[in-house]
Amino acid sequence: VHSIRPALPHAAAARLGSLLQRAWQQNSFLYATNCRRSGNACECGNKKMRMSTKDSAPAQAAAVYCRDKRGGFIYSKHELDRASTAHALLEKTVDALIRPRLEDAIGGPVANLTDWFASAFQSGGWLGIHTDVGLGHVAFVLNLTPDDNAFRGGDLEFAEGH
Repeated sequence: VHSIRPALPHAAAARLGSLLQRAWQQNSFLYATNCRRSGNACECGNKKMRMSTKDSAPAQAAAVYCRDKRGGFIYSKHELDRASTAHALLEKTVDALIRPRLEDAIGGPVANLTDWFASAFQSGGWLGIHTDVGLGHVAFVLNLTPDDNAFRGGDLEFAEGH
């Protein structure tokens, strides 16, 4: 685990944060989970289900039910819609500003950012404990929360040695 602090110049991080806040206000985020409830049974896996936030209340309730019933890798969050203008702008910015920092941290080139997403967590949202081993060569998190205070949404933990 490498920690690059600051990962971005303050002005760039503030611009990205503003871009994402505008995208949130314009409903450019989709609700995402990997669990579905069928009666008392939970079907959870690595298949991501995205849907309009306004239609997501039953899916959010199912994710909570499944988390409490079975545990494991389950998430309840929002992701920036890949079809949104904000996603395209963010992709260009991440490539231009973050790729060089990642390459410096790992000591080599980063070929393609193939599977990335911008997540937002409302109160009560979560991303369960998991590993990204086998999914690519580099996994990174760019946390735009103003600080790491858990009460303000900055509670992010990495397991040692992973």
